[in-house]
Amino acid sequence: FYKKYNVLGLMSGSSLDGLDMAYCTFKYADRGGDLIVKDWNIEVAETIPYPDDWLERLKKAPSVSGIELSQLDADLGRYFGVQTLIFLGKYDLKPDFISSHGHTVFHYPDRQLTLQIGSGAAMAAISGYPVIDDFRVQDVALSGQGAPLAPIADKYLFGDYDIWLNLGGIANVTVKKDDEYIA
Repeated sequence: FYKKYNVLGLMSGSSLDGLDMAYCTFKYADRGGDLIVKDWNIEVAETIPYPDDWLERLKKAPSVSGIELSQLDADLGRYFGVQTLIFLGKYDLKPDFISSHGHTVFHYPDRQLTLQIGSGAAMAAISGYPVIDDFRVQDVALSGQGAPLAPIADKYLFGDYDIWLNLGGIANVTVKKDDEYIA
């Protein structure tokens, strides 16, 4: 018996090309603690370009004061929430939850520091859906590079391979060695 999740994923990269949104379905089974992905699909995906005022705010984010950065985090979460409602309404979709990477302002894994903004709480308040966010922080705190999703996705979605290359704003390489995934 397989379970199914409908998920809306959000990402805003350092390229500032816009808010990437992808509505995906995952069919999976939990076999004694082992997750088995039976099937997955990207149903609808779109990049929403940032308006000029948002581009300016996001470009300046690394150099603003603490209070301004906190305000930007809350405002961006509300903006993401509104964009989520527009996207879901446009395609008549109802996710089980929203998964948001947020927008990276700082990323220094060698200093165990990373910051992604776009408040999940604000997004949940606007959209009405549960939001899972802030993915990188724990991985960086544990001396990782802050890309914990890439090796997990590689393992569960492309498990027939032993080496994966993910190209984006930065490149991630995952290698399977025995039963360990190293990114």
